[in-house]
Amino acid sequence: MENLFKNPHSEVPDELWKVASPFERQMAAVEYWAELRGVEKIAAKSTVKKRIIDFLADKNTPDLLSAGAGAGIGAGLNLYSTKKFPQSEELEVEKGKFTKEPSREQLDLRADRASLDERKARGNAGPTTEKIQDIKERLASMRAENRLLSTLLMTAGTGALGYGLSRRVRAMT
Repeated sequence: MENLFKNPHSEVPDELWKVASPFERQMAAVEYWAELRGVEKIAAKSTVKKRIIDFLADKNTPDLLSAGAGAGIGAGLNLYSTKKFPQSEELEVEKGKFTKEPSREQLDLRADRASLDERKARGNAGPTTEKIQDIKERLASMRAENRLLSTLLMTAGTGALGYGLSRRVRAMT
């Protein structure tokens, strides 16, 4: 009787069609298809719940979570400070550099520059203070021009700093 159901031209094994329930036939077909496609099975950690438990039980998890939090905060602060604010007229954001779309940081530094000029006029600021202000303005200009790159660098830097600090604090306790 079983010979009636054999197909000599099919490459699908006959065991797939001899399984009792439709669910078992479907699972057998899925496994067969995975073997044909070369998909590897995940045997040990099959559920998301088990993966989460294993992650939280790991001794490095607090360090990784603090690094992730630091990276998120760094990225958020950088994106917040580099947001553009279109103006109706060009503003000087750096010595000799004008733009109609300064970032929030550049606008803050313009106010700092006005304050510095006022302090210089009174004689309360020296060349070092002015040099520091110039460097701040150049960095703000670079961040405003390359927003994605500066966000990626800030994210990596703060994440690495958070991870390192967390490891160091944990080692001290």
